[in-house]
Amino acid sequence: MNNKSILSFAISSVYLLLSTSAVVAHSDEWQSIIEKGKSSSIKGDYKEAEKQFSLAFELVEPFGSKDIRYSQTLTRLAEAYWAQRSYDQAVDTYQRVIAAQEKYYGDCDPQVALTIKCLVGVYCSKGRHSQAEPLARRMLAIDEKNFGTAHPEIANDLNHLATILCFEHKSAEAEASLLRALEIQKSNDFSVNFSTVDTMRNVAWSYYTQGNFDRARPLYEAVLVYKTKLLGENHPAIVACFRDLAMLHKALNDHQKVVEYCEKANDVVEKQNGLNSLTTVQSLNTLGKAYGDAGEHKKAQETFVRVLKIREKEQGSNSAEFERALSDVVLSYVHDHEYTQVLPYFRRLKRIGISKLEAQLAKAKDPKAKHTKAEDAKAIQNIVIGFNNLGVTCLNCNQKADAERFFTRAVKLDPSYSLAYENRAIVRKQLGDLKGSTADRLMAKKHGFGVSNCELTAKTSH
Repeated sequence: MNNKSILSFAISSVYLLLSTSAVVAHSDEWQSIIEKGKSSSIKGDYKEAEKQFSLAFELVEPFGSKDIRYSQTLTRLAEAYWAQRSYDQAVDTYQRVIAAQEKYYGDCDPQVALTIKCLVGVYCSKGRHSQAEPLARRMLAIDEKNFGTAHPEIANDLNHLATILCFEHKSAEAEASLLRALEIQKSNDFSVNFSTVDTMRNVAWSYYTQGNFDRARPLYEAVLVYKTKLLGENHPAIVACFRDLAMLHKALNDHQKVVEYCEKANDVVEKQNGLNSLTTVQSLNTLGKAYGDAGEHKKAQETFVRVLKIREKEQGSNSAEFERALSDVVLSYVHDHEYTQVLPYFRRLKRIGISKLEAQLAKAKDPKAKHTKAEDAKAIQNIVIGFNNLGVTCLNCNQKADAERFFTRAVKLDPSYSLAYENRAIVRKQLGDLKGSTADRLMAKKHGFGVSNCELTAKTSH
């Protein structure tokens, strides 16, 4: 080798060493930035994570998708967008990841399927299930090609697809996907997992929303069986299974079954939460309403009285929760025509109602208060409706004199309030004041009798 060749070789070697050193340094810098981004993600600071991953991508972008770091960095960036609910940016970034991975790995690589799964998740987070469906199908096809049609991963893919199909109300297809997932699990000697059971519940819900109760019922029953095996009969999640079945049977007007499942749900709730928790109170309220709908008024009364005692102990007798519970007790006695037994509860409810309305009225008429005319008018109208509703409650409890008195309060505050005239006409007729009843009906007609959602009418009262 002559001197010229030796010099040329030496120069090339130096360039190679310098180039290699630069690449190593570049890679170290990229790794350092990635670690900072990961650390920020762990802390929940996704904005900072986004900043770090963006910086890392600026370093590797010139190398293109042939560099594995290209898709890896974009994946991290997409995750940061998703965590911040920047869905459109997450979608765009995941699509870039998929395009890069297809070039690096090929169209049907498992890594591509994993990224597609993330993109499906983003679309589902936004409720864009029609866009998620074709991607879920592609994910399934890729995994089938790589793992075969009976691999456990295929069962997971089928569960995802079934859930998406439920939201699109494609119940028959969803059920077919679910059943196939179940068969794969059985063929692999796996017990049914939570994902499959949750998908089964979604399929049942889809049938329920379409009124296809006969298809929904066996699925809801199966969910109860599987979750009981997986979690035990007293696990809190079992409550939701009983609630689902109660909801279904309510739609079927099978009130006895509704009561049965509400009782079972309440048993679990009380075992898990004790007798005085908020969860127990909510469960008892649901059970009380189920008893009432089934005509089991004595049981409804006992249940609502339990709620009332808990509310009084936990929130006090001046709370809104106590007032609602007291109202439920009163209604439960009224539905059973127990007018004598209802009186102690009715009197407490009446005192609370009067006290609240009088306080509101004093505030609305306070000359020192800074209210606009529109605010004053709205406040008075709400008080008028309140006195009317209190009058209806009195009439329902067979307290006709009190009812007439409250309807009169309503029309004195608002002489054009037609509903109170109509209600007072009803109670005056029952009291034998036919002349006064006729006059009230004429006033109701004059002012255009009508009923809104927040107003009570005495037409259906006892």
